[in-house]
Amino acid sequence: MNGVAMSGPLGQSGASVAGLREHNLSSVLSVLARHGTLTRAEIAGHCGLRVSALTNLVQELRDRGLVEETDGEQPAMGRPVRPISLARRPWVLLAIQCDRTRILAAIGNLTGELESVHEFPVPEYSGLAEYLPHLDLAVRGLLDVASRQSRPVLALEVGVPGAANRERGTVVRSVLNGWSEGPLGRYVEEMLAAAGSTAVVGVDRETNYSMLSCISGSEPALDDKSVAYIGGRGAVSGGLFSRSTVEHGSGGLAGEFGHIVIDPGGRQCWCGRRGCAETRLGLASIYSQATGADYATVMSGLSSRHEAMTAELRELLDGGDKRTAETFADAGRWLGITIDTVAGVVNPELFIVNGFLAEFRRGLETEMRGYLDGIGGLPSITRLDVDFGPGAPHQMLRGMVLAGRSRVIGQPALAAVAARMA
Repeated sequence: MNGVAMSGPLGQSGASVAGLREHNLSSVLSVLARHGTLTRAEIAGHCGLRVSALTNLVQELRDRGLVEETDGEQPAMGRPVRPISLARRPWVLLAIQCDRTRILAAIGNLTGELESVHEFPVPEYSGLAEYLPHLDLAVRGLLDVASRQSRPVLALEVGVPGAANRERGTVVRSVLNGWSEGPLGRYVEEMLAAAGSTAVVGVDRETNYSMLSCISGSEPALDDKSVAYIGGRGAVSGGLFSRSTVEHGSGGLAGEFGHIVIDPGGRQCWCGRRGCAETRLGLASIYSQATGADYATVMSGLSSRHEAMTAELRELLDGGDKRTAETFADAGRWLGITIDTVAGVVNPELFIVNGFLAEFRRGLETEMRGYLDGIGGLPSITRLDVDFGPGAPHQMLRGMVLAGRSRVIGQPALAAVAARMA
């Protein structure tokens, strides 16, 4: 499968001294991303390098602005210890979350922190072409913030609700945004170039970014685990993570669990298939069953009303509405069927339920776990741990910053090239 590593050295052939050095620089950055602030001796131990060799590598990374020294404890004898961490300055990483009615954008840094979040409204439009001018305004707005801070940009990540091919930088489909296929990555690269920026661009579906944020933000971090993820803001999507890498598949659609068929005789999905998980677990489906509203009408307004629909369902569920409780109990069973189907194929250690589904844990969990406990059989199911995600604010944006950081970790030469161009 094609993958984008959350952190880890760029695969180098080892055919040149320069290539080997970049590999070692990448290894140092990867260790710091995973373990945080460390001494030189600790970094050397993780990387399998001599401390004397590490000293030169750390100095080069400092010269590139990728790591910094912090104040450590003053020993009674000998030289003071100066721990090393990923640098908060001078570089920035940018994140852009594309929604139908607004664009959320963020400035982040190599530590994975979000420094500021900005919102750009999007008026009514038709198709990707009419959306691009508003995206251009968001890109220029972020570049302006970075410029005022005198901080060059290393990477920019763009999140799309729907399906995206990360390798090609294209949107496959975005029903919530009303987009058909298009080379979104190239469009953003052209926007950056017009503004004088050389930042690398990544495009992916939102759930992959949210998954990265969940994995990195857990205690302890799950970046050495095999994880399956199901979530989304309104429509059901998902992701796969293994060996420190987001798995994308041959066309970027690995983890699109919303469109696996779990009910062959069920309703036709908006994707054209019949009985997709979306038709049983999607917010439009749950809302229409709980309230009696027409499914087609609810689906047509999902992109602009998903937050209000979620809040209304939560109020009904918390208020003890019988029809809503029965709807969620039924959806919980279908969630268990979906998890069972996925787990039997990809065999993850952990399955994370997040997004709008995590908002309804109270209504879903009992039936979901009852179904999974009742079927037994496959070892991959009996040992599977299922957890609900935290639903933290700006989770997708932080995941985009982490993905951008991974680009830099895998290619530390990006900083050297950007510095020459600045």
